[in-house]
Amino acid sequence: MNAFHRIQVRLLHVLAWVVLGSAWLGCSSQNFKNTWQERYFVASAAHDREHYEEAEGHYEQLIKHAPTEDARRAALLGRARLEEDRGKPTEALERYRALYEDDRRDRFGAHAMERTAGIKKESDPLEARALLERLIVRYPDTIPAEHAVRDLRL
Repeated sequence: MNAFHRIQVRLLHVLAWVVLGSAWLGCSSQNFKNTWQERYFVASAAHDREHYEEAEGHYEQLIKHAPTEDARRAALLGRARLEEDRGKPTEALERYRALYEDDRRDRFGAHAMERTAGIKKESDPLEARALLERLIVRYPDTIPAEHAVRDLRL
């Protein structure tokens, strides 16, 4: 995992914490909130340490028991990144595609589309470019859109 990728993972963890904070405000059970939060911490830490099997189990539980749709999508994005970090691009691409091909136009879809373009960059630069162009149109007010504008200028 290169330094830029590690920074992106860390930024996504911060983003997920913002989502979690929002999710906790709408959740009625403090115990459930704490359990979900703790499991997210554990999944993120295992992922960062490259303990992929452990992280996978936690992400699956986070997805299954997410208190909000945003929290679920944050966990889905973490799960997709896990596959990418494991060196399984086909699985990662399928998971990313599921995030950006639905009707939501949220930051999780934007990050998923950006990561897809990054994976495709080596094998199919034209498809990667088309994804970046689509990202800018679909998610104009996101950080991944800013990255896409920069990358298309290079």
